[in-house]
Amino acid sequence: MKYIRYILLIALGVMSSCNFLDVEPNVNGKVRTGEMSEPQDVLNGAYREMGRTSYYGRNTYVFGDVGTDNIVVRSSGGRFNDNYFNTKNSRTSESVDDTYDISNQMGQIYRVLNHANTLIHTAGITDDIKGQSLALRAFLNFDLVRFYGDVPLVTEPSSDLNEVVASKPTNNTAAEIYAQIEKDLTEAKGLITNTSSFKFTLNAVYGLETRVFLTRALEDTNVDKNTYLQKVIDSYNMITGVSVMEAGDYIKYFNNKESAETLFEVIIAGAQSRGSDDLGALYIRSGYGAYTCSPDFYSLFSNDDVRQGVFYLENGLFYINKFAESEGVVGLHSPKVLRYSEAVLNAAEAQALLGNTADAITLTDMIRSKRYTTGTAPVSTGLIDDVLAERRLELCFEGHRMFDLRRNNMDMNLINSDGTARAPKANIPARDQQFYFPIPQNELNVNSNLKQINGYE
Repeated sequence: MKYIRYILLIALGVMSSCNFLDVEPNVNGKVRTGEMSEPQDVLNGAYREMGRTSYYGRNTYVFGDVGTDNIVVRSSGGRFNDNYFNTKNSRTSESVDDTYDISNQMGQIYRVLNHANTLIHTAGITDDIKGQSLALRAFLNFDLVRFYGDVPLVTEPSSDLNEVVASKPTNNTAAEIYAQIEKDLTEAKGLITNTSSFKFTLNAVYGLETRVFLTRALEDTNVDKNTYLQKVIDSYNMITGVSVMEAGDYIKYFNNKESAETLFEVIIAGAQSRGSDDLGALYIRSGYGAYTCSPDFYSLFSNDDVRQGVFYLENGLFYINKFAESEGVVGLHSPKVLRYSEAVLNAAEAQALLGNTADAITLTDMIRSKRYTTGTAPVSTGLIDDVLAERRLELCFEGHRMFDLRRNNMDMNLINSDGTARAPKANIPARDQQFYFPIPQNELNVNSNLKQINGYE
């Protein structure tokens, strides 16, 4: 049964294209089956699976911030210390603790991907369900390529274990994966009619495009940088009916569901809480409190900046309360995966890189004008460093920092809570392998065609 468990993690979560047969491992490594009679149930299941602790329920946010200059570790540490100390390795980097997570992050992404592929290849589904499935597939493939790089591009559903075993997909290039992402997003825009931010909407697709195009502009040498920076701006301009939240709403926003700020949110209900393994419990003082805000980073917040309110100071440590509770459950959080403020800052970054300083100022100040309770908000310079500084304040601990640094070819200087240099690695050079994640070893063990990448070979 352990072998079957590993097979299921190999880059194909198992769902049938016929009768929507649900075949999944539980935490004991056993396999259970059940009927899902409607396409909408399969789609709902895909969104639900995104909320696992191995994906957006915790790990994906953590992997983008723990290990960067936003975070310091308490002396007691925690299960993400490999990432924090930038000693990632293919044995431990994604599995973290399999007694708590059904699968590693990579395996869980492919698992959700098979839901989307199942629906895309099912005749007779509504345009909206197909459009959401295409958008979801694009989102999942983007997470794969930004975390790992050249990974298998899987576009067909898998129906049984034998098919999974025989498949053994090979690595595709990032360019091939990006081409599929863009194709799926283009098709999705002509199909989606859903307007709830609990699922993919047109606004969410355009928001995702700003993220994808910005990353591709700066990291993919196969495309013209300025063309893709303009694509970021064009997609941003297509977002309608949403706004940057007011200063008084910032703190409570992260503890509630749905808002005019949200483009796409993964709902994690109180009944789905994993208790001490919820995202917020990793940070808050009453939970593990394992990782706290870097004192250098905290010093960047002005006293009248409402975002300073997500911290709790005790004994010289700045505990992070951004994800303190939801539905009255301490540590529970429904992640706001795509936010309007991020899309604004993506467009501001693109404008700054294109040299359109006035437009970059306008966009950055859309955020700043609604983040200060007294006095006058600082005015943006419209230069790239200033845009990135605002991005760091606005999106902290939401899984962006590692990618922001990598995308802009910046290195990291890392410190401990007392200001001393972090050991064993106090400086991470720009585009170092530590800005990527290795393919988990258990995936390599069961797929001889899969190759390790990004300097982890």
